[in-house]
Amino acid sequence: MADKNIASTVSAIIYVYASICVIIIIVWDLVLQRNKETTLFRVLQPTLMHAVHLGGITCCIFAFILGSYKNVGTISSCIAEFWTGHIGFWLTVGMMLLKAWRTHRLCNAGLKRIQISNFNVLLIFLRFFLVLVAYLIAFTVVVMSYTGGDDAESGECENLRWIFNVPLLFFEATSLIACYYYAWRVRDAPAVFHDSQLIANSVTACATVFTLCLPLAALSPSKDFSRLVYGIGSVTATFALIYNMTGVKVFAMVAKVRFTALFPHGSIASPRSTEVGGVKRILRRLSN
Repeated sequence: MADKNIASTVSAIIYVYASICVIIIIVWDLVLQRNKETTLFRVLQPTLMHAVHLGGITCCIFAFILGSYKNVGTISSCIAEFWTGHIGFWLTVGMMLLKAWRTHRLCNAGLKRIQISNFNVLLIFLRFFLVLVAYLIAFTVVVMSYTGGDDAESGECENLRWIFNVPLLFFEATSLIACYYYAWRVRDAPAVFHDSQLIANSVTACATVFTLCLPLAALSPSKDFSRLVYGIGSVTATFALIYNMTGVKVFAMVAKVRFTALFPHGSIASPRSTEVGGVKRILRRLSN
């Protein structure tokens, strides 16, 4: 009875925390959509940012699955956690990486005419996404062939998940590093371009949370505590990432604070970005 009470308490904490995060993300997404033509939000590349928000909600769904203590130890929960966790990561960090890469290319174009439309970015994203889905399908097929869908063999699913996790975790860690690298490369963009600094802040916050939570959850002797750490950690990392992108701009708009006052660094105009049209030129390219 005591174990069941602990499990239900852990589930309740995760459910409440994840629900609050989902509500906040939806509100911020609506604010972004309503103000997407303003300079404050335009540099976020709103079309791409909607995908990041969708990824954030997917990560919260991952937390909901973790919180369902009645399904702990089942094949379905093992597979669902694998799918939602990695899809949520790719939608958030993967799209952030492409945003940072696009901004880097445009800000360092100089006299060259480079046009990278939203369609181009989404097409690149879709190619990687299809590879990820194929990998997840392969994992599901292997698990079902080894276990036959029998929940009594859920331990085998956990073992297989760790094996399949290794290449994905390597790829995801590399994505975080690349994302930060591209953000750093455009650190001298004009004051209106604080997208790069926001991306760097988001990646730093996300990486910090995962670095703290993953070892703690993996070494925990209690499955309920491990679920709690994984659930709270995934939602916290998601919220920190999206807050540092959309949240700070919503705050700036509501508080009517100049955004450059919140982030004074990186406000020195880069000669490469001001040679030909500067801010207007890059803003126009980002909005296509």
